[in-house]
Amino acid sequence: MNKFTQFCAAGMLSLLSGCAVLDSHNVLGRMAVPRETFEPLSHAQRLLVVDQVWETINTRYIDPGMNGIDWVGVRKRYADQFPATQSEEIFWDTLDRMVGELNDSHTRIESPARVRDRKNFGGLSYGLGLAQVEGQLLVLGVNNESDAWFAGVRAGMIVTEINQIPAAQIYADSLAKSRKQSTDAIRARQVIRTLLEAKDNGTLAVVAQREDGSTVSATLKPRAIRGLPTVMHRTLPSGFGYLRFSAFNESLRARVLEGLSLLKDVPALIIDLRGNGGGSMAMTSAIVGRFMAKEAQPLKIVLRDDKPVRVLGIPMISSDAKATPAGKEAFNKPVVILTDLSSASASEALAASMRELGNATVVGQTSCGCLLGFLGYLSLPGGAEMAYSEIALVTASGKRIEGQGVVPDIEVAVTIAGVRSARDRSLEAAVAHLQKITGK
Repeated sequence: MNKFTQFCAAGMLSLLSGCAVLDSHNVLGRMAVPRETFEPLSHAQRLLVVDQVWETINTRYIDPGMNGIDWVGVRKRYADQFPATQSEEIFWDTLDRMVGELNDSHTRIESPARVRDRKNFGGLSYGLGLAQVEGQLLVLGVNNESDAWFAGVRAGMIVTEINQIPAAQIYADSLAKSRKQSTDAIRARQVIRTLLEAKDNGTLAVVAQREDGSTVSATLKPRAIRGLPTVMHRTLPSGFGYLRFSAFNESLRARVLEGLSLLKDVPALIIDLRGNGGGSMAMTSAIVGRFMAKEAQPLKIVLRDDKPVRVLGIPMISSDAKATPAGKEAFNKPVVILTDLSSASASEALAASMRELGNATVVGQTSCGCLLGFLGYLSLPGGAEMAYSEIALVTASGKRIEGQGVVPDIEVAVTIAGVRSARDRSLEAAVAHLQKITGK
């Protein structure tokens, strides 16, 4: 969840940032902090950052009970894990593992390098998409401009070695050392992302096995990529509408809502949230409103001590917030929402909300289980940034999504055979379901 509002004149930010009445959650204060220089910290400075991170979570985290974790005990256990000889990279990784003890994927520390990649919508990549499927590291996709593609690596192959180490071994070792996440499934996914994290001048040697048992060996060089947010909509051959967008990014809101308007006459609609890691909850609310004929609260907002988020003294987020309905213009025909493990945060909020409204069916795989939210990154010395959960959401019926995920009504498991078939089984299942209920 990103910043909910950016309407304050820059000259007022420093005046308001320290006032709890006007800026109860330091939203404007975080916006006002100038960009830090990306410089290495001394050992003494690092220890001050550790204290800052611990204290921020202690006083600001959504759950004063810290998800049942002994937060004071966590600080003591990590006290000797920040030696003076520690590298910059390992320092930020260790600090991230400390906050990971909360079992919360939204609460995290991003190193200066990761901050730069996020702000540039990209970074370095080996061009491979992998997942743990049926006990194997399966290639889900390959960028057709990558070294992997030109070496002959294709979706459906199984990676058997990484840097001359059996893939199963390096995966298990990495999983044991990894930070905790909201669910075990997303922790496993994050381990694979870390294995594929490219660095300047770093190569990755892989051996991938084809279905017939033959293998491809490739040494991959990282290449710069930019994953800019995207939106696409169309009418499928079945006649059903299809809308897919890669993130709940406010820059996409108008195009997503335009897509919904252009598809208003289709007999049914498929919203594809696979791979969508979330973003703005305000955008989620705007989308949900397009399917509501009257005011409703499909998701309940939970705040620490039930205190609303105030900006300029005005409550901007409160526990009784509702989406604005579209009234007579509301889309009231069948809807299917496609999800997978990478559908997170705002994606889960949309899927859960639509299902609570009663006209949406969820198809695919269980989502991330990462439905907490933060109101903006907190800048840390050295150029790193911190996110910490300040908002929780549950369905109107009281169902918790964080730590559990949105479980599909129609599950379509990811299998090795399914990936090798090069068919989109989830989309096929969505179309089949809509044909059945619409008779089209």
